[in-house]
Amino acid sequence: MGTSLLLANSYHENSIVVEENERRRILMQDKYAVDQFSVVYFRFNNLDLFAARIIKKDGSTEEVSLKDAARVSNIKEVPADFTGYTDYKASASYQPIYFKVAIPNMEVGDVLEYEFFHTNTQVYFGQVNYKEFDPVYYLCNRSMPVEKQVIEISTDNKNFVGYRAMRGAGQFEAKDNGDKKTYRWVDQHRDKLKDTRYLNEYVELPAIKFQVIYASNRKQDFIWFKNQDELNRPVTKEELTEKVKLFWYEMDGLNNMSLYTEGISKSPGTLIKNMYNRMKENGSAEAKEEDYVRNVYYMIRSYTLRSGWHDFVFAQIMSGMMAKRNIAHDIVVTTSNNRTNIQDLAFNREIIWGIRFNNKYYFNPNDHLNPGEIPSYLAGNECLTFPAADSKSKAAVKYDIVPGGDTSTNKFAYQLKVTLDTSLTAFNIQKEVEITGACKEGSIDEILAGTAFLETDVKNYGGSSMWDYEPKNQQEKLQEEWAAQKKEWKEEKPKQMQALAESEYSREVKKYDQFRLLQDGRAFKKMPLKYSEQFSLDETVAKAGDDLIVDLPLLIGTQTQLKKEERTRMAPINFGLPRTLSWTITLAIPVGYTLADTDNLNQQVSNETGSFISKATIAGNLLTIEVSKQYKGKFFELSQWSNAMQFIDAAYNFSQSKIILKKQ
Repeated sequence: MGTSLLLANSYHENSIVVEENERRRILMQDKYAVDQFSVVYFRFNNLDLFAARIIKKDGSTEEVSLKDAARVSNIKEVPADFTGYTDYKASASYQPIYFKVAIPNMEVGDVLEYEFFHTNTQVYFGQVNYKEFDPVYYLCNRSMPVEKQVIEISTDNKNFVGYRAMRGAGQFEAKDNGDKKTYRWVDQHRDKLKDTRYLNEYVELPAIKFQVIYASNRKQDFIWFKNQDELNRPVTKEELTEKVKLFWYEMDGLNNMSLYTEGISKSPGTLIKNMYNRMKENGSAEAKEEDYVRNVYYMIRSYTLRSGWHDFVFAQIMSGMMAKRNIAHDIVVTTSNNRTNIQDLAFNREIIWGIRFNNKYYFNPNDHLNPGEIPSYLAGNECLTFPAADSKSKAAVKYDIVPGGDTSTNKFAYQLKVTLDTSLTAFNIQKEVEITGACKEGSIDEILAGTAFLETDVKNYGGSSMWDYEPKNQQEKLQEEWAAQKKEWKEEKPKQMQALAESEYSREVKKYDQFRLLQDGRAFKKMPLKYSEQFSLDETVAKAGDDLIVDLPLLIGTQTQLKKEERTRMAPINFGLPRTLSWTITLAIPVGYTLADTDNLNQQVSNETGSFISKATIAGNLLTIEVSKQYKGKFFELSQWSNAMQFIDAAYNFSQSKIILKKQ
């Protein structure tokens, strides 16, 4: 693989425009490469460009026609190789449009060459004296061997480009061209990624990260480092303390000036005043301290749900609302453990801000978090804390660990009642699911999509109806539109859940009968996410003479199958978070049949890294299988890989096993 990335930056009074041009040449060395790149993807925007061609083994070229391209229905389908590093991330409020087109005649030995041009603009409001883009993170090793890769950043001299090369990545070379400056990074001869599973790649692998920042002279103190030499070394705790306190207490100098106020249309001070007045109107402003703080958090969530806030804005407004009642609290500073740790901080925007009150942590709720819930990307992180009311004392700053949760708090629990259909070829399934802790974050968006969970959201912060704060002369129209939306969801939601079931079990769903949201997981007293569904799963029973071969163990879902090359590992193990998955599967054995054997249903593997345990019992005509799979920690050293493989293999082997019902 060869890669070239060009970032051109232009400055305007109220915006930064980034033009990203990427070009890749990929040699198809084997069938795996052909399969991986047999479909190309491109973003559709009136300023975007895309072109691709195949260079055949004989040197001839074939242009890839885009006329038969099909729109991508799920943005998660688009591989990272076809997205820009400066593109806006997909969210509930922004879904980029992508198309895909197949390349039917590509062969081993061919070269795929493609290029795309993306324009991304960050708009600022007010008198902007400080501007920055999100950091770009670039891994040196890719899914295929890399012959050469180049990153070039062109910007004017008003901008500062900071970067940090990590774990053996090369340095940028800067060159002045009059009123322009060019930063060029060249990297060559990288092996393909050998470990791709259970890997925290941005923390473990060679990588370069960089960011473009504009600051007027009086805002220079908001740049972490004054020069590149300072940026290249780890930040000390003393330096971090000084920088974060400066940034926190100088918020007035940044109001309406940067991405740190994104998502809000008013100044933080004005928004705090308006929110507090609303709480006085509904009577929640005088609640006990803990109840008041909880109501504030849920009111903030009603805003972040509609327009995402930066973590800094969240923490400033949460802190400001607590100051209204003189409630003592701490400011929390940490990082996303998917990107960096505190020692490797290089940019302001790598910081995650939060609040601590009564030993409970409050982080940006985004769409669905409850008070005290910790996202997986923050769980177990080192953090810095300081009292919100103390702007001077360095001694008040402390280092701590964000709670990480464990196998008792992070859980998936599945209950499945199964009967065979009349043709004895499919399962009729009644399924109930409960998800708790950080496990919710990977499921809650899909489960709540197409449901009316917003109808009860306002009750979390003292309101009575979702229409409480809407203009009275618009409420009737809004209610009609909401009713029409719910009617549409009622038709679409079963289709979405059917697709999820087919993906989970790798079988066709013959008929999807019902989905019910039992608990949305967004209320303090009802934090677990709960739902039930009923459907028929095809191709789960086969006949062998008069006997039935039943795929009952597949109902624990798709399990990881470790390939031969994955069994030799070079990197530490990252399971994401400690968690427990449990299944209670009950099968009503049809009249006239008996279970041949249960030995293969009773498994027990347990060690320091995890466990897989299953037990089968029979009572009358009911076969019940209790299954538990645990990831006992988040991070393990490489030396534990042989232990980890034991429970991973046990889960996969169980999922592939069968039971035999013998004809009596």
